[in-house]
Formats: sequence, structure tokens, C-alpha cells
Amino acid sequence: MESTCKTSRRLSGAPSVWRRASACCSCVWLCAILLAPAACARVGIPTPAQTTTCVASVSSMGLAGASATNTAASAPLTYGVNLALYDTTDIVTNSATVQSTLRADSVPIIRMPFRSTLPDSYEVRAMRAIQAIHARPLVIVHGPTDKNALLDDIHLISLVQSVFGATTVYVEFGNEPELAGVSATQYAAAWNTVIACLKQMAPTYKFVGPVNAFFNPAYVTTFSRLAHPHPDVISWHEYACGNADSDALCMRRLDDWTTHITQMRQAVLAATNLTISVMITEWNLDDKPDPRYQNPAFIQSWTTAALHTLTADRADGLDAAMQYCVTNNPAFSLIDTSGALTPAGQAFFASLLQAGTAQG
Repeated sequence: MESTCKTSRRLSGAPSVWRRASACCSCVWLCAILLAPAACARVGIPTPAQTTTCVASVSSMGLAGASATNTAASAPLTYGVNLALYDTTDIVTNSATVQSTLRADSVPIIRMPFRSTLPDSYEVRAMRAIQAIHARPLVIVHGPTDKNALLDDIHLISLVQSVFGATTVYVEFGNEPELAGVSATQYAAAWNTVIACLKQMAPTYKFVGPVNAFFNPAYVTTFSRLAHPHPDVISWHEYACGNADSDALCMRRLDDWTTHITQMRQAVLAATNLTISVMITEWNLDDKPDPRYQNPAFIQSWTTAALHTLTADRADGLDAAMQYCVTNNPAFSLIDTSGALTPAGQAFFASLLQAGTAQG
């Protein structure tokens, strides 16, 4: 183990790269001491035999992207959006016109996934689109369901650094882990090994978890208590209702979001004695296709109310929120395949314009 790390230092020739390689080696060394190889594999930590690959991945990053900059828009971060990136037909990624529209509208933060089905070149293209929009980036790296999470995420962070350099990037560890059967304890164990390394590689980045599918204070407080390093931001998702629920109930459920934010921050504070920032990294009316998405009067009224609620929730500790999703989803999109605003998009961008003007 020791000789492998020393070799990486001679090969890299750059102190900053050596610090990153040292962090990687330290994590692998701890795993080898404290856990059996099979346990390391379950949380995505390489065994000693895989250390050379880990070190080579870190060393090869160099200082790529160190001069890259990204100017964040001034609108409240509660007006963020998600890229779908289901495939290589993503409208935001492919259309300079749509990018110009989102930049002109000052979309402040954009969340994007790293999908194993997409080539690196397209993921980099998506990040370049976020950069062109002048939005803050939030990227979703592989979480505990990936048995090779550490090595995969080292590679993904190197891609992020090639575009955004050392500017602030938010990094979510996985997505909705409880739906895949990952407990809070298991999530924290993976976090403690993978994020401990990534945080040393990218000290200016903000690491976010546990990315729950819904408000789940028991899961979040268990994770927060066990997580080392502590998360920079706590995140979860909010979808107001289902298509069997009444319009009135869907509107009333927005008040629950405010209650959830207050209760979550109080629960985390009680569990950890820490005040940790909060993000709602996905939100919308329904997480499934709902006919009301195609009802202009209702969806415009509901979207406007949702945005007003989230913006008001900044006073209760909400840092950012991201609508799901801006394009490429027939039910949820703000912009359709022709580049025109959907009814929800009309309400979203009208509210964003008003908020940006008030913020300015």
C-alpha cells in the first residue's frame, strides 16, 4: 500500500495532485484495515489490489479546469431546475437557443445526473451548457448502489473539475437511495468512505445527501448523526399529491413543505447539534403523469403558488429548490420539444422574472 502511494507521487510531479492521491490512498488503507474486502466492495471502496487504479485515476486529473469560472445568476436559488438527460436528445444540452433563453431568464441553479448510459462527452457537454447559462451546478454522482462508487466518482469529479475547476459545485451522493432498499446506516457507511475521499479531492465543492424521495426525518437524522464528514447540505424531494387527490388538497399540501423544512432542520439540530443547509432538489405536483399538468388554469395557479411557497421558505432555512424537470419529459417539462413554454413553464418563468427583478 505504502509503496503504491509513493510511486504515484513520483509519477504525478504535482503537489496538489499528490494531496488528492494521498487522500485516496488513505481511504483505501483505512478500508483495508477496518473492513473485509467484501465489505469494501459493498460500499464501492477498492480493495488493496485496486489501489493502483484509484491512485492513477486521481493522479491523471492534474489541474484540469482549474482556471474555469462560472458566474451564478442573481435570482433566488429556489428557482432552480433539473436537467432530465434521459438520453442524447436533451434540449437544453443540444440547443444554444434554449441555453440563451435560460441565461436571459437568470435561472440560478441547475441539477444534472451522471447516467451510466451516457458517454462522458455528452455529460461534459451538459455541464458546458450549465456554464453557458451562468447557473450554479449541482451534479449527482453515483451513490451506494454502485459497488464501484469511489472509483466511478473520482472519475466523475474529474469531469466536473475539467469544466468548473475549483468554483463551488454542489455534489449529491446518489438519488433516492431508500427506494433501492438502502438504509440510512448503509448510506452513511458509503458516504463516510466515498465522500471522505472526494471532499479532499475537491475541497471547494459542497457535498449533499441523503437525497431522499420524500420527507423522511428518521432517515435524515440517522444519516446526519453517522456521517463523517458531515454533509454540507441536506436534501430530499417534494411532490405534492397524486392524481386521485383533489385540486384543493394539492394546493394545501404546499403548506406541508414549509412544515417539513422547519421540522427537518429542528430534527437535524437535535441529533447533531449542527445547523445544516437544506435543499429540495426535486419538486413538482405529482411524481407520475397527472392530467392536471395539461390543465393550463390549474397548473399555472399551482406552479405559481409552489414557487411563492418555496421562496418564502428561505426565511425558514431553505437554500435552494429545483423543479423537475425543464425539458424532455412530456408530463413535467417547462419547455416543450419545439422550444415553446408549456403552461407550467409560462408560470415558472413569469414568477422567476418577478423574483429576479425584486432581487435586483
